[in-house]
Amino acid sequence: MCLPVILIFSLLSFVSCSNGSKNDFAGDEDSLKNLAEKKYNETQWAKELEGDRLLKDISKLETVEKNIRLTPQIFLNTSYSKNLETIYPYLDGFASLNLSNFNASIKEAAVKFCEGLCKNQFEESLFFKDDIYEFALFIKDIKANWKTVFDEPYPEAEGEKDGQVLFQEYYIGEPFDLNTTYEVPLRFVREKKGFLDVMLYFSKKKDEWKIEQLKVIKMEGTDGK
Repeated sequence: MCLPVILIFSLLSFVSCSNGSKNDFAGDEDSLKNLAEKKYNETQWAKELEGDRLLKDISKLETVEKNIRLTPQIFLNTSYSKNLETIYPYLDGFASLNLSNFNASIKEAAVKFCEGLCKNQFEESLFFKDDIYEFALFIKDIKANWKTVFDEPYPEAEGEKDGQVLFQEYYIGEPFDLNTTYEVPLRFVREKKGFLDVMLYFSKKKDEWKIEQLKVIKMEGTDGK
């Protein structure tokens, strides 16, 4: 039995004080051992917290075969992961990128709008006939601020039907379902120049969702303008 150093030291001191003779001490090893064990058993030791913590193999779970190393992929397929809350990425200053509850038809329309705008193209079918002018006002607003924000001319060429690329990538944020309308935040990124935040407002007519309005929320260059 391994005894704590402090206890052994105390016992040695006790025996040393009781017997001044070194030879008497040496001849009483059995008595010393018995006394130490008795003292150890009578002492109330504090109970260890998670005494086996360092001995546990946290790379395995009871529901997973012992010969299988626990990885994030394996963990996600165990019963332990079923109650975990899904955490979606968040784009700072923009919105959550949680699209798990996105209406399928509206999502499809939003993607088409984004891909069209990136290529400076207009998809007329995404708008109600009476609201097509909204896109013209939207583009006019962008053109008016383009040079100031991105420090370069608006990228359109004479004689080209579709113009040039406006943005290299886009993000669709978590939509807002307001029953009669659907708001979808978008961010368009122009490489090394800045970004454009837009809000699309969808409405439903005759069981069909289309863009009723769109608005520039923020237009910011890399220099903070």
